[in-house]
Amino acid sequence: MAIIKAAARLILRERVRYAYQGPVLCLGKPDIYLTPAELRAEAGYDGGIDVDSEGRFVLDQSFFAALGLTDVTSIDIPGSTLAPDRIHDLNRPLPNDLTARFGFLLDPGTTEHVFDVKAGLSNIVHALRPGGVVIHFVPTYSYNGGYISINPNVLHDFYEANGFIDIKSFLIMWDRYRPFATRTRCYPYGSILKSRHALADYDQCRFTPHVLLFARRGEPREEITVPIQHEDHGPSRPPRAVGRLARRVLPEGAVLYAAAWLRRQAQLRRSRSTSFWI
Repeated sequence: MAIIKAAARLILRERVRYAYQGPVLCLGKPDIYLTPAELRAEAGYDGGIDVDSEGRFVLDQSFFAALGLTDVTSIDIPGSTLAPDRIHDLNRPLPNDLTARFGFLLDPGTTEHVFDVKAGLSNIVHALRPGGVVIHFVPTYSYNGGYISINPNVLHDFYEANGFIDIKSFLIMWDRYRPFATRTRCYPYGSILKSRHALADYDQCRFTPHVLLFARRGEPREEITVPIQHEDHGPSRPPRAVGRLARRVLPEGAVLYAAAWLRRQAQLRRSRSTSFWI
């Protein structure tokens, strides 16, 4: 599990809006793909920085310290790459001493490995005190990278249904061919990207999209609510005159290919219109 550079930068930039407070519960011990110089520049941090064994990237405790958070508890299953502070399987309810306690919870790519997604997300709700902030950084899809592929609407719908507020997310297009690239394309998750198939095929094939979501717990609810999905298929468009003409003069296969290509290009232009580099 890891927080890539673009996600780390956005987490640092959102610290004013979300006013992070501890204590922290971290679902595993993540690698943080920021160099000490990048952490200092992004956070304006002048404290001590611990680095990994290769002397390249900062360790998670230094990243949290740059956020003003020093009381951190990590939990994970036995056999994890980096030993956690506590052993716990998120498929099972949290022990009482880990509930209603935390002001900040970071999921750096753990939820997709939890077979019982409802149990895992419920544990996150129960761990946070009112006003506490959860941040997820999880892959939208990753072949055999986890049990579950988590789309943005899973997290948005779940947290809205359970009284969370200030929900905000981004799609981060992690470049598998240049994993430590200086810049990464990001999409704010909003009206354009909420519809089904809104993310262009090119972006889905060239990159590995990840969801970075922020949400703040509201007033406690008596029980966990399971949302029901209502799909947004985007605006419907009547056939255009050029399409009707093409169907008359071209073979059906050629028309279908051309229509699919044009639709993919339109999706790419539409989604890219909202994107930014970080």
